[in-house]
Amino acid sequence: MLRFFLKQDGVSGCTSLTRIFVSGEALSYELMSECLETLPAELHNLYGPTEAAVDVSYWPCQQTPR
Repeated sequence: MLRFFLKQDGVSGCTSLTRIFVSGEALSYELMSECLETLPAELHNLYGPTEAAVDVSYWPCQQTPR
């Protein structure tokens, strides 16, 4: 969903968006970088066991050199 959202026209104009939480699939470095470069929002990657449908940990994503 994040990849689809970032491809929409005018998405970079969503300046009131302050936080994005992603969960359910692995977040690639490329998608994380694209999001952080496109939007002025914090990006949080959540993780949890699928069978429990809960998030048990998160990582506040930051743009860092590879």
